[in-house]
Amino acid sequence: MAPHVAQNLTPGKRRRVDTMDRGEVTIRDYSSLIVQVLHSRGRVTWKHLRKRLRRKFGDKWEQRLTAITHFNSLVELCLSLNLEVSQHGASIPGSAMYLGRLFRKNERKMTIHELRKFRHEIALYLSLQLSHIPCLMEIVSLACSFLPFESTQQDYEITDTLRSERGLEKADGNLYELHEAVHTETDTEVVLEVFHIEENGVLPTFLQRELAMSSILHKHANIWQIIDEIRLPDRIIIVRHRVECTLSSIITMHGALEIGLIKNYMHQLLTFIHDCHSRNIICDGISSGSIYIDENQVLKITRNPANFYDPPERLMADSEARRTLVSSEKKDVWSLGCVFAKLGKGGWLFNFERTDVQDLDVLHKIFKTLGTPAIHTCPNTPEMQDYFDNQPCYPRQPIHELVPNLSAHGIDLLEKMLTFDPKTRISAEEALRHPFFDDLRMPEL
Repeated sequence: MAPHVAQNLTPGKRRRVDTMDRGEVTIRDYSSLIVQVLHSRGRVTWKHLRKRLRRKFGDKWEQRLTAITHFNSLVELCLSLNLEVSQHGASIPGSAMYLGRLFRKNERKMTIHELRKFRHEIALYLSLQLSHIPCLMEIVSLACSFLPFESTQQDYEITDTLRSERGLEKADGNLYELHEAVHTETDTEVVLEVFHIEENGVLPTFLQRELAMSSILHKHANIWQIIDEIRLPDRIIIVRHRVECTLSSIITMHGALEIGLIKNYMHQLLTFIHDCHSRNIICDGISSGSIYIDENQVLKITRNPANFYDPPERLMADSEARRTLVSSEKKDVWSLGCVFAKLGKGGWLFNFERTDVQDLDVLHKIFKTLGTPAIHTCPNTPEMQDYFDNQPCYPRQPIHELVPNLSAHGIDLLEKMLTFDPKTRISAEEALRHPFFDDLRMPEL
């Protein structure tokens, strides 16, 4: 399905493309796909090859294979094509030695541009070696560097539409679409974020910051890396690697997480924002809905500003100038404190509801839980004197009772992260040294 067709799907409806609708397949179709995959890779695991066959020929590809041929398995088909097979997968005859020695790169960390160049290097080098033509790898790499690798919208085939709606903060009120797709040339499973823009070629501020952060932290283990970017007059398409789900969806499905997993996730998150802060980057937009999890339990972080995760100093600032004035690295610590509490409680610490859309509504809920602060301990209070004069003085609720899944060290760290005054709020670097993470640190020799 072409990308522009997917925009007509019902918002939120998931649809899987079944290529079996395109007509009957033959043994030549199966063989051609296997050869095509190996031509660009040299070798492939059985797991990946089966996934590729399933996507191309449908869930019943194996039954159809045995029905139209005398082969009883994928291994037998590969042997008939004179391929080298092992318990791990199949490879082009004679290629294993070259691939094992030269191509130990992690494709998962590559951009689409890097991946396409890498695949071309493999294909060209293998062709030369198997034809007994000596050539240095450096020459092959140099030759491939001159090939054009700019992506277009047609390079991606959409397999599922996850979201298509207006009004999201992430879309700044414009249409925002989220698709699962495949980069057809490299067979890379990706996510496409489509941001529609009203002014020709002018990117919203939040998207400019997202691109800048991705550029600076390009290869960080915890960033949801932008691996491709397609700019059109009326929209921009951001491409990222496929991930499993959001942290928010995990909490919704399972409630409070077990303490070991919470430590793992919070250590990753604090490490990420510490690395950002050491590069003078304020994330300003981390939420449980913008934190994704891959198949290896590695968190992948992007930005999605939401006032439920804003600290009091931001919620009290009633103008863009004042918001800029109070913006600091400690905002990110408060945001992660909100995530921390959700992981331990299985829901909002501050009992937010969808109707709490105004900043003062959010602030009111925070005070009802953490207690109304004294004026001298709360930032921005000169501008908020009327608010304090007209609101009840709420007592502080016992956090250890609200988040019973956390240990004493966990509660202590959470309270330090959710301190009203940013000057005394713990930093990410200090939080990583907190006793809560003692069992994650390597013992000294």
